[in-house]
Amino acid sequence: MKSRYLLFIILWIPYCLFTQTTVLDSIRKEIIRAETDSARVYWHGRMVWNSFNFHTDTVEIHLQKAKLINSTLEDQAMAIKLKHYHGLLHRVRGEYAAAIDTFKQVAAHYEQRNDSLAMSGSLFNLGVIYSYIGNYEKSLEYYYKDLRIHEKNNNQGYVANAWNSIGIIHKNRKNYTEAIKCYNKAQEIYENEVENPGMLATVYNNKANVFLELGDFDQVQYFAEKSKKIDEQIERPWGIAHSLNTLGIAARETGDYSTAEKMAKRAIEINQKLNQPQELSNAYLNYGEVMLARRNFPLAKLFIYRAIALSDSIDYVLGLKQGYQSLTELFESQNQFQEAYKAQQNFIIFQDSILNQEKVRSMKNLEIQYEVEKQELTLNKLTQENQLQGQINQRIRQSNIAWTIASTLFALLFLISIYWYRNRLAKNKLLATKEAALQQAQIQQLEQKQKVLTLNAMINGQEEERQRIAKDLHDSLGSLLTTVKLNFKAIHQRTKKLEKVNGYEKVDELLDHASQEVRRISQDMMPDVLKISLSEGIKEIANNIQASSSITVNFQEFGTKSSSLTNAQKVMVYRIVQELTQNALKHASASHIILQLSWLGDRLQVVVEDNGLGFDPENVKKGLGLRSIQSRTEYLKGELDLDSKPGIGTTITIDIPTL
Repeated sequence: MKSRYLLFIILWIPYCLFTQTTVLDSIRKEIIRAETDSARVYWHGRMVWNSFNFHTDTVEIHLQKAKLINSTLEDQAMAIKLKHYHGLLHRVRGEYAAAIDTFKQVAAHYEQRNDSLAMSGSLFNLGVIYSYIGNYEKSLEYYYKDLRIHEKNNNQGYVANAWNSIGIIHKNRKNYTEAIKCYNKAQEIYENEVENPGMLATVYNNKANVFLELGDFDQVQYFAEKSKKIDEQIERPWGIAHSLNTLGIAARETGDYSTAEKMAKRAIEINQKLNQPQELSNAYLNYGEVMLARRNFPLAKLFIYRAIALSDSIDYVLGLKQGYQSLTELFESQNQFQEAYKAQQNFIIFQDSILNQEKVRSMKNLEIQYEVEKQELTLNKLTQENQLQGQINQRIRQSNIAWTIASTLFALLFLISIYWYRNRLAKNKLLATKEAALQQAQIQQLEQKQKVLTLNAMINGQEEERQRIAKDLHDSLGSLLTTVKLNFKAIHQRTKKLEKVNGYEKVDELLDHASQEVRRISQDMMPDVLKISLSEGIKEIANNIQASSSITVNFQEFGTKSSSLTNAQKVMVYRIVQELTQNALKHASASHIILQLSWLGDRLQVVVEDNGLGFDPENVKKGLGLRSIQSRTEYLKGELDLDSKPGIGTTITIDIPTL
């Protein structure tokens, strides 16, 4: 079979060199020679199909002409075919919402006609588009529908295409083992059963991208070069650009920046000519990352922003995720930590949309469903073969018809009984598993509830004790100091001789200082400013540190303030910020602290960042301060994220629900 493939390639090369450059001209001549509207519609459609590899503007021109002519013919079959082509045009241009709507209409038409083979093309394209926008659950749903149709009809070329596409989803999910398995299935079909050089090149390039993420650059070079060679032979420019982009990334990762820049530029030139925004976005990002590696920050920033803007215009979620990740690295390299933080937040948003755990479980369910249905088809096929064999045996043993019928009925009854018994056992086992899981979940829920109640009681007790101590300090010790000062002043008024006593002014000054210190401690333990707003409380912390030390403290607030925070929640947030700033002052040797409040709809995000010594979060022992912060965060039902490295500084982010 491989010798046949080599012969095909040998014959294909001269054919491509001659025919691919003239095929569009040949179709144009056929359009001119066409004598009927039906013929003109047909040849315009052929021009549309053959122009996708060259430029989408040519596609649109001939598609509109075909539609205009067909509107007078009222040929429903051709109208649906042209609608399918329009969906492809939307897909290639990155107009994903329009493409989804178009392909769903085409699929619904063929479903009404009960024509699954014709419908499969729309199902496959829907899978492709949903993968582009990061909805892998929907993507796999359509890919498996397409796979079932072609396996049932033994269309091996389309089966291989489906496996290749499913492999892309696994690769995007970083499930590399499953991705390689899918690509190997597709590669085996294209190399041994179906001669399709273009799709084989695509599979090779997809495998190269998996090995790229695994860091096996020898395999990347091997498969990307094989893919590029085939695409050059069949004159497929978008495939060449894809391989160039892959080879450029590999060169960049191995430090060959000159080759990486050259490859990226060629990929950009090809994709700009083809007007394919998704591939162009990938090429822009690759070039921007090469410039970042070379520390050419202006060019890096320009091309990364171009990639993000283009990805955003077509809702290309994977491109947005990778773009903001590169932008974060760019700002960090320039010590622009605030901008890096904003870019990192955008990266997390798109990362979460891709790595949602519910989607992962749905993907696994789809794979299991596919395998179950495949086994059921095999079982049905075996059952049909058994029934056919039974009919043959029945004809041979016509003299024992009654016995055969009785035996067959008994056997069927026996099989039904076994099936019913096994099904009942399976249901009972499933029910027992569900009940055990439910009981375990209830136990965990009760334990968590008890933990929360204990934590609430502890924290409320701490705050009540703080209030008591603050009140005692203010009312008792504060009043006592004031009384001492007044009596001391009265004694001074009665006898001016005290003026001659050394240290009178010092004692008077110490009494003032003691009164101020009592008021400050009382205020820290129960701040009155929180009655105004949480923002004023945090700002007061910043002002106190700024006034009493040489450390620079910046307070920043973003978004619309939430009025739904209770006094208890305000106090908890205030205590957390108070503890974090004290940690930075005591342990970090920081010269600059940033305090941020971000009101994000139904959530409040608190960030405390310093440029101090930093530490390794994996090895540090949690002291009383960190445990207190963790406890208060759990009390607020929030999440705490600690990011620190030795010598870099520390950033602690706390995300709290406000509803």
